Amino acid sequence: MMLRWCCWLASLVLTTGLRVTTPGAPHEAGLVPEPGAHASESALRGDFSRSCALYPGKRVVLVTVNYNYLDFFRNWLHYAEAHLKDTEQLVVMAEDSAAQGPLEAMRESSNVSFVVAEPGAEKPGAGADANETSKEVPKPFNYGSKEYGSLVWRRPKYILNLLRGGCTVLYVDIDTVWTADPFLELGKKPARDMYLISDDDPKGRGDTVYLCTCFMYLQPKRPVKQLMTQWSQSWDGRATKNQFRFNFVLKAMKSMVDFGVLPIDKFPPGVSLDQFPNASIVHANWVNGHAAKKCVLTRRGLWAVAGQKDLESCAGRKR
Repeated sequence: MMLRWCCWLASLVLTTGLRVTTPGAPHEAGLVPEPGAHASESALRGDFSRSCALYPGKRVVLVTVNYNYLDFFRNWLHYAEAHLKDTEQLVVMAEDSAAQGPLEAMRESSNVSFVVAEPGAEKPGAGADANETSKEVPKPFNYGSKEYGSLVWRRPKYILNLLRGGCTVLYVDIDTVWTADPFLELGKKPARDMYLISDDDPKGRGDTVYLCTCFMYLQPKRPVKQLMTQWSQSWDGRATKNQFRFNFVLKAMKSMVDFGVLPIDKFPPGVSLDQFPNASIVHANWVNGHAAKKCVLTRRGLWAVAGQKDLESCAGRKR
């Protein structure tokens, strides 16, 4: 009964923006490790808020899944499972109704305890559309499409609602594979309000860094909440790509937000994967479409559900 209540409350917060507080919880989350052995492990794996109202003593790992990428979530979870400890609460946003049932079935059989939040979450600047409540299987769509834009612009709202609940949030794309524990890399860095990774071709922009919204480690601090709010509000209802807008907003708020960029050798963009064989995160971006992304991982032996047909279909692809 208690588990059902917690799942319902988590879904309510994510879909309505309800702010949840607990008696005595500070407005700004403290990042002080708890005493004992747990503190030692926590220090090695990065600081996080102890004031998360929904999941006390935990930080949230947030992913979003639509029906056409259920297999990518399954693959992501296969590799991430070993690195999700008792200090992490996995929250899975079902982006359409067709994904919800399969995700709940996966949860029942998974070794990882995760929350499936219901579809139909509030969009920035718009109400729910017909696709959010329809039981029909949605058609696949590609990067940059109108459907893609409709999906990715929900992300800042999801993150913001968790931050308002006092939770540290790691948002990560599911076309990634965790080949090592990313929290260990965070633990090597000084405590900051936000850590991001680069999405630049190292040969491309010189000193300019274009940051990726695919991996965002965020503390529930006021400037970070303001950043998420401004990012969400920057959507004009037409833009189909949210990452450019995020970089624009962050540049304007740079003096307000204490953030760092994680090392490219451990968190490389997809265009540079071959240059960094010891990466902690392998990201199948810089290619467009489900099949192409799947091949990036399959050719590297990182597709856990791959069969012979998958290998054959990837034979002619460059990456």
